[in-house]
Amino acid sequence: MKIKTQLAAGIITIIILSVLVTTYVLVKDTERLLYKEIREKGVLLTGYLQGASITPIIDRDEIILMSYVNKTADTRGIVYLIITDRVNTILAANDMSLIGENIYRIDPIFRNPPAESEITHEGKIYETINFKTRVYVNPKTMRDYIGSIYVGFDKAYIESQMMDIYYKSGIIAVIIIILSVFFILSLTGRIIGPLNRLIEGTEIIAAGDMNHRIRVNVKNEFRVLANSFNAMTEKLEDYYEGILNAFTIAMDTKDKYTPGHSKRAAELGMRLGRYLKLETRKIENIRIAGILKDIGNIGVQGEILRKKDMLTVDDYVAIQKHPELSAKIISNIESLKGITPIILQHHERYDGQGYPGGLKGEEITIEARILAITDAYDAMISPREHRPAMRKEEAIQELRFNKGRQFDPELTEKFIEMLKQNGGKTNGKK
Repeated sequence: MKIKTQLAAGIITIIILSVLVTTYVLVKDTERLLYKEIREKGVLLTGYLQGASITPIIDRDEIILMSYVNKTADTRGIVYLIITDRVNTILAANDMSLIGENIYRIDPIFRNPPAESEITHEGKIYETINFKTRVYVNPKTMRDYIGSIYVGFDKAYIESQMMDIYYKSGIIAVIIIILSVFFILSLTGRIIGPLNRLIEGTEIIAAGDMNHRIRVNVKNEFRVLANSFNAMTEKLEDYYEGILNAFTIAMDTKDKYTPGHSKRAAELGMRLGRYLKLETRKIENIRIAGILKDIGNIGVQGEILRKKDMLTVDDYVAIQKHPELSAKIISNIESLKGITPIILQHHERYDGQGYPGGLKGEEITIEARILAITDAYDAMISPREHRPAMRKEEAIQELRFNKGRQFDPELTEKFIEMLKQNGGKTNGKK
């Protein structure tokens, strides 16, 4: 087997394995996050109903209780939502035919529901994740028990979400592998070419053509090898950039707005880093983090990213997971571990009201604080489906309005100062 074939096969195998492992880790982490999301929803729903239903249960006001049930029962994934009194009589439920029944007679499992079980509801068998909360007149002291709240989420909801993620992750993995194979084949051809010419020359001479001359001498041969090594190094850097571009292409299949926006936000971040005279490594980290910060959106449903209407609570929960998903993906690439905190923190706020960690002030890395500003600025001056682009002056006014809350006040003023010196240009455009 020729060296070119061996080298190409080895590198391509590593890339394929890396992509497959990364995709597998992403899918498993997403599954864990979906289960966590269901548990968080269950706790929030039962906690809300526990506080709101005390008086209606005491008054046996089924109309009010049904209004609470109807408000919450539309949450995606809910199979059953039931409120009972202290003697286990159903006062309100998303299935009104159950009202007045004893819940234990419907299914004995309700006496002490396990975390997961099979439950028959409206004639169908569901695998559910169950929650039960007792209601007390005084919740703090847990005295005077007056009823219970039962909530069950359909596990099939998580499975349907996972199938969608498997499908999309598979498409992205195939795209990255194809691009990588094409790039590596091109790369190895350029590296092995000079060596092949040397081999061809020695074979001609070995065959007896003593008139043939190899157009390099010993010194030139070493110089060629050195130049070839330098070329390989440059190509490896191209490969690195090619992978970044492959990620942006993968994101483009999900949300055509994101890659252009990410690159512009990254470019603005680099300019601000240079303006602040940050060290070269930090400026490069801002660039890479700016490009890759939204790769976690592959775990968010496309219709949510492209939604024109007001986002629901579920939509916000899904979107707010993307920094953690992005960081999970990047943390599996050793050379990019240094930018993981930047990606994880780029939606934190200076006042501590951001996500996912609720960090504030200088607890947030300066690179993430910079990207928070440039990300918001480019988003404001870029047109979206649901609104036109803001003028530069309007965007600057919005930045100033939110400095000290969403943005680092000192960095915000430095950014505005830089824009005014440059005429507010972003990639050559006002």
